[in-house]
Amino acid sequence: MAAIETLDQYDELAARAAERYWNRELSVRVGMASCGLAAGALSVYEAASARESPAADGLTVSRVGCRGSCMVEPMVELVRPDYHLIFHAVTPEDVNAIIDGAKRDDFGSFEAEGRVWQERQSLRTDGAPFVTRCG
Repeated sequence: MAAIETLDQYDELAARAAERYWNRELSVRVGMASCGLAAGALSVYEAASARESPAADGLTVSRVGCRGSCMVEPMVELVRPDYHLIFHAVTPEDVNAIIDGAKRDDFGSFEAEGRVWQERQSLRTDGAPFVTRCG
């Protein structure tokens, strides 16, 4: 990879990264570092992957590394174009409920149980993220 030498090069790279991150209809990311794997993240990932059908409903399932909160693994990040949520202590059954909830935009049971680790994140009009409904 070539070195970034100008601010314009950095801005272009940042724009491409943001496009990859946010431009998905529905993305499920399962934390699969050693602590996540020890807590059962592989079965969560397999359950989410079994549902994956990008052509049908725009769902993308991927593995990610450490989320930094080992005590609440397995963690699942749900990313939509307008926000993302992070759920903790997720089971294979939970991940299916999370995906179904995303399609209805309803996470009431997870929010009521306090299992949404990071609240909804929206985009400002300038495209920069800011956290809403947090604490």
